[in-house]
Amino acid sequence: METINLPDKLKICVFGSGSFGTALGTVAARSGHNVILISRTKEVIEEINNFHTNKKYFPEAIKLPENLTASSNFEELKNCNMIIHAIPVQSSIEFINKIRDIIPNNTIYIIASKGILLKEKKFFSQVWEEIFPPERKIQHVILSGPSFAIEIMKDYPTLVVAGCKNIQIAELVQKMLSNESFRIYTTDDVLGVEVGGAIKNVIAISAGLMEGLGYKCNTISAVVTRGVFEVSLFSQFIGGRKETLNGLAGIGDIMLSAFGDLSRNKKVGLALARGETIEEITNKALEVAEGVPTMCVLHEIIKENNLNMPICNALYKFAYEKVSIEEMRKVLMLRKLEHEEKLELKQN
Repeated sequence: METINLPDKLKICVFGSGSFGTALGTVAARSGHNVILISRTKEVIEEINNFHTNKKYFPEAIKLPENLTASSNFEELKNCNMIIHAIPVQSSIEFINKIRDIIPNNTIYIIASKGILLKEKKFFSQVWEEIFPPERKIQHVILSGPSFAIEIMKDYPTLVVAGCKNIQIAELVQKMLSNESFRIYTTDDVLGVEVGGAIKNVIAISAGLMEGLGYKCNTISAVVTRGVFEVSLFSQFIGGRKETLNGLAGIGDIMLSAFGDLSRNKKVGLALARGETIEEITNKALEVAEGVPTMCVLHEIIKENNLNMPICNALYKFAYEKVSIEEMRKVLMLRKLEHEEKLELKQN
């Protein structure tokens, strides 16, 4: 496979000046590269450039590296070597289509957004060549793993995985962005990484719901464990490797999102338990909880393919079809008894 020769010091553009985009831009800057956050918010741009903070998302006024700046000018893309994409999945395709002609050929495009595209019912890697024809040689890398933005900003050791079909490109990203507080592993199982990053959010909502309803360790641990199994089987179903879900993109990210108090998706589950509707929850959120749209499109895929994913299915029915928790409990607990390791993804 072709690889790309890059200078030691890159120009990296980050799409998204929210918490995660700012955090990943900070990682790149700490690794010695010149980083520009592309933002549409004038106040955020001025604050980053003048004060090196982004207090909208980090109220503690954590200082950003001086080699990280912000701009609204997409012309900055013309000379960039690498892009980090950290905007919500559901607005991503429209966004990329508007600016794709400005992006130089041979650019490495890192996708840190997590979710399933609603309209297409697919993952980024499944539509990539429709966005960028192969002759553009714009290779995408999926970056995922347990990584709260605030903990990255505070320089806590963080481990993630970079997935690319061209393993040499994944290894190049690994080399360019890894530092003493941000360690990247590599894999060529792109779909497996995407599945873990997307559906872990649905499992996190389920875990938050269980906690909010007053269930304790037995129940929450069981939901998360069987949730991992459902996600692993789904990965295998669409062409990924189920063993990828034993790693950072699977178990690692699910543990973070299901048990971490900073998890947006866990907070959705807690709010559902309080009786709030999905609309009420999303309307008041500062940033998107990707598990909400993912839950919807995943439910459609489950129905269309007659998949046996009871936890994901039950969550949707509780959130959108107003199935009671008592009924949901009966459906989950009184299903046909099974051998733990022999669950088939396709229902009979």
